Order: sequence, then structure tokens, then C-alpha cells
Amino acid sequence: MTAHETALAADGALPAVIHCSRLPLAFQCPGSLRPPVDMELVADEEGEDPAAMGTAGHEIMADVAIGDLDELPDVSLYADLFEVDPDDLGMLAGRAMKCWRELKPYMPLPRRVEETLQAPQMVGTPDVWGLYGRTARLVDYKFGRLDLDHREQLAGYAYMICSGFDPGVVETVEAVVVLVREGAMRKFVWTPGELRQWRRRLDDEVVQWDGRFHVGGHCRFCPRQFHCPARTAMIQSTIESLVHMEMPTDLTTGAAILDLYGRIKVVSQAVEQFKSYCRQQLEAGRKIDDGNGRSLTLASRGRDAIDARLAWPILSRVLTEDELAASATINKGRMLEAVAGKAPARARGRARAEMMEALEQAGAVSRTEYRVLTEVRE
Repeated sequence: MTAHETALAADGALPAVIHCSRLPLAFQCPGSLRPPVDMELVADEEGEDPAAMGTAGHEIMADVAIGDLDELPDVSLYADLFEVDPDDLGMLAGRAMKCWRELKPYMPLPRRVEETLQAPQMVGTPDVWGLYGRTARLVDYKFGRLDLDHREQLAGYAYMICSGFDPGVVETVEAVVVLVREGAMRKFVWTPGELRQWRRRLDDEVVQWDGRFHVGGHCRFCPRQFHCPARTAMIQSTIESLVHMEMPTDLTTGAAILDLYGRIKVVSQAVEQFKSYCRQQLEAGRKIDDGNGRSLTLASRGRDAIDARLAWPILSRVLTEDELAASATINKGRMLEAVAGKAPARARGRARAEMMEALEQAGAVSRTEYRVLTEVRE
């Protein structure tokens, strides 16, 4: 037994039905499906207002699939309905639509949109799927900033699709997850036999849980993260390791570095959650001090913003056109929203795309690359 796992009897019952959206986390830690008895759970964390943004994005792409649309509908209507930022939603919808245009030729009508599937002890709703000959194809969009591998979720959908037909009707299932924020797609292919093996693995590893919790970066998605003894023990051991560590002496192998990196991510998440709690307490009016002159407060910081329209004639008296251009930037989202606002409702997506294409051809678009420390699983 390591710091990553702790043997513990289940203190909550497995739900009667497992939702496929919980499978990526469940395969990493089956304990995530067992809520602690008489304890309040925390919601999944995906970023600022992830549920509303994700719902808005899914609604847009559902309407695109149902209406067999070639262009995006009016994104601002969905932004207003779900109370999300129209620039962010427009950017995400544009990326999702670009991926759908590549997938659409392989998924002609009739196609099934947001249809709930069921199998024994399982339920789930893929965004789009259809049967074409003896090949079933499904697409699922991910609008959030998630680190989880969605293979298990799509395998669940694929299994339920196969289970809904007589043997031999479906020979292959092709599943695509669209990672909208990255503008990328991942494809998985299974045969019915492979999906039956997957179901046995689900029963062996998740349903018939051995009572062992597994700690890692996935903990921040877990509804019982604050009531997990394994996570608490791992955070304590990681902090102790950092205090007594001598780098690089104690990190001689890649495995040791990756092991510590995964644990530090969990510690960092716990730190950010505590800071968020402090902020919420202060915003609610609570005074946080030690009685000896030391306290926490929300300090105000200011940042100047210059109105381009008002400033331009003043600045142009001193700066050349090139100097002005070098000191100014254009908000891509707001610019595209303004362009779309001048086009008919059904042509707004095309107007955005044509504007970006024209800007790229003129050399007006540059991309700044930056490198992010990322853990990759093959």
C-alpha cells in the first residue's frame, strides 16, 4: 500500500444506476461513486460557471445536428438564455462547429440527438449518434477544461448502443470525443466483443469495489474529495516529503518525478480551495484576524483602461500610424461578435469565419505559442 491508496471499507452504497459521465472518474477511483454517509458533497469543479457554458454549447450543437445546419445559429440568443459570456460561447461554438463540419459527412441523417441510452445498471446520453450499415458512430462534445480521459465514458455509450440491437446488427462502434477548447478530436473504435470485455472490467473494478481509494489529480473532480481519508493522508505525506527533500538527489528517476508531480497537484488544489474559502468568508462579511494585529483582507487593485475611440485623435498627434498600431490590440471575441451582428441570423457563423479567413490571408493574425507543463498518458 502506498501514499496513493488506502484500504477502507465502503461507507456508502453504490448508486442503483451509474451515469456514463461518472465513468472516467470511477475507473480511476471507484470510491468516487460511493457517497460518504451523512456528509454534504461538493460539486464537480471545471472552472467558472462550467455547467451553464457547457449546457449552452451543447444546446447549440444539438440544434445544429437536429436542423442539419451548415452554419451556427445566433449564439447571442443562447448566451442570453444561459447567462454566459457571448464572446466565450461564440469562440467555443465556432470551434465545435469546425469539428462538426469534419464529422458531418460520416453521420448523415437520420441521426439521434441527445437520446438517453440504458443498459443494466447504466444510463447515459451521448450528444449525437447513428447507425450506418453495421457501423454505429457517436460524437460527444466536451466544453470544459477537464483533465480526465473520456475513453471510459464513450465506451459506456458504445456498450449501451450495442446492447440495444440484436447480435450481429452492429459490427463496429466508432466514437469521437470533441475537445472543444483545444479544437481537437479523439477517436475510439470497438467491436461488440471488446465492449463486452469492457463491461466485465466495469463490474470487476468499479461495481465490485475492493474498498481502496486512489488519490491523484482526478481528486478535484470527486464529489467526496473533502471526506476521503486517502487524500488527506497523501497531502500530509507529500508536504512532509517536500520539507525533507533534497533536490535533485531524491529525484533520480522519471517515475519518482511523476509520482511527486501528481501528488503536488493534489496539494496545490487543496491550497487553492482553502484560499477560495477564505475569499468567500471575507466577501460574506466575516472578519479574519488573530487578535494581535494580523488579519486577512481583500485588498483592492486598480488597472487603467484606455478608450480607443476617444484616445485615438489625441495619440495621433504624437504617434505615427505604425506606432499606434504597435501599441493597440484587438479583442478577437468582441470583434467577431460585432462582425456577426451585421449579418443575418443564419449567416453569422459564416460571417465570423470569412472575416477570420480574410484577416489570416492579410497576415493580420499571429499566434503566440507558450509551453505548459502537462502530464500525458499514452
